[in-house]
Amino acid sequence: MGMLVYDVARLMRRHFADQMAWSGLGQPSWRLLVHVARTPGLRAADLAEIMEMRPISVSRALDGLVRSELIERRADSRDRRAWRLFVTRKSRPLIARLEDLATETRELAMAGLSREDRSTLLRALTVARDNMSKAGRDGAR
Repeated sequence: MGMLVYDVARLMRRHFADQMAWSGLGQPSWRLLVHVARTPGLRAADLAEIMEMRPISVSRALDGLVRSELIERRADSRDRRAWRLFVTRKSRPLIARLEDLATETRELAMAGLSREDRSTLLRALTVARDNMSKAGRDGAR
C-alpha cells in the first residue's frame, strides 16, 4: 500500500509541477504559498514542521516569495523575534490558478472512479493517515 500511495502522490506532483512550469515557481515555493494562503499568520518554524523541511530551506524559499511580493512578513505581536506570514493581494490570482490545477490533477487521478469509490478512497486514506499520525504521537510501531 505504501508504495502505491507514494507512486500516486509522486505522479500527481509531477503532473502538477509540469502544469505549473509557466509560473517560474518550484515545488517548494508553491507548496509554501498554498500553506500560507490556507493558514494566514503561520510562522516560518511552523511551516518548516508542517512541510517536513529544514528551517533554512523554508527561509530561503520564503525570501524568494517575499522578493516576488507574493508573501509578506509581519512582526509577531507576542514575540518580537518572530515573523508571521501572509499572502499578498498580488498572489491571489496565482493561488486561484494553483487551486484550479490541483482540482484538475485530482480529477485526472480519479478518472474512472464512481462518486462512491472516490468517497470510499478519501475516507480510507484519511483513516490511514490518522492511524499513522496517532502511531507517531504514541510512539507505537
